[in-house]
Amino acid sequence: TTVVKFLYIPKNTLVIWLSTWCTFVICPYLLFIMDFIIINSMVRLKDIAIFSTIADKDIKELEHYIIEGTYAKKQVIFSEGDPSGWFYILTDGKVKITKVSQDGKEIILEVIQPGDIFGGLAVIRGFPYPANAVSMENVKTLRISRQNLMALLDRFPSLMYCMVQNLSDRMRGVQESMKNIALEK
Repeated sequence: TTVVKFLYIPKNTLVIWLSTWCTFVICPYLLFIMDFIIINSMVRLKDIAIFSTIADKDIKELEHYIIEGTYAKKQVIFSEGDPSGWFYILTDGKVKITKVSQDGKEIILEVIQPGDIFGGLAVIRGFPYPANAVSMENVKTLRISRQNLMALLDRFPSLMYCMVQNLSDRMRGVQESMKNIALEK
């Protein structure tokens, strides 16, 4: 009897233990599948704007720092005042960034779209999240811990440039919205 055991490790690594007999029969097929999975995740990361300048050979290194997550519709991802432990990249769905007014009304500051980052400034500066992040539908995210993000920014300076570009584009959009609101009154 051949025993095959799979063990999932959070760093996107699949460890396989095979008996000697099974190694020669199944292993080449499994290696092909594992290479296919790694290539697909690499392509996905390269499609995200902040990772676009990272060389293909370095994408594999990034994968070890990234955790995928899913959130149901209306699920709180983080709340205002929470410690900023994670940097998020939205890969699917929409997330609203909100604050609650003094009279208890929810104010939507921004709607995050796939490919956008959120929580970044708080994480980089090390202060609590300044607003709430709530999923508007079922969403998928990638997240990187603050410690790992800081290490990646040291290792890949172009990553910081891409993050600043993303944030400045969004700030310009917010300023345009504020201008439009002011002109309507």
